[in-house]
Amino acid sequence: MTETSPEISADEQALADLMRPIPSWDTDTLHVGAEELDYVTILEGVDVKVVHADLNQGIWIVFNRFWPGAKVPAHYHSGQVYAVTLEGQWFYKESPEAVNGPGSYLFEPAGCTHTIQVPPDQEGPTVVWFAVHGVNVQLHDSGELDMVVDARVMLNGYRALLGLEGKAAEKTIVVGE
Repeated sequence: MTETSPEISADEQALADLMRPIPSWDTDTLHVGAEELDYVTILEGVDVKVVHADLNQGIWIVFNRFWPGAKVPAHYHSGQVYAVTLEGQWFYKESPEAVNGPGSYLFEPAGCTHTIQVPPDQEGPTVVWFAVHGVNVQLHDSGELDMVVDARVMLNGYRALLGLEGKAAEKTIVVGE
């Protein structure tokens, strides 16, 4: 008895081609434990821990720790920002009704100007995970440009501030350096 394979259509063959095994790359995942990097103060009441900087794609991943009453001046980003609040509360001055609390997720579209505020009467810090694409354009109260921060500036600033404390950012994941 001879076994024959059924004829398949061009669409079925195209789908089968797409489903071929994904190649295996010889690489490992990278892990940063909660206590393996330190926070540094970047503004009064605002600390940052840079866990990942992709210098090729202009992406930076940070944990921000905001103390009660902290404010981050008005700024906007050239790309999208994703935020997950882990502890405490915060909101934008421009939309105080939208309070971010533990477990909340926030999406910032590119070009959205906002001013971060933390309630002054809350107990303990607010901790937020941010994934930032592109640059952060910081503004003075007058609306004039203050500074521009990208993944490289954030990484270098973080390393410099840690260095002043005699520490290093050895566990920060850096791509493109």
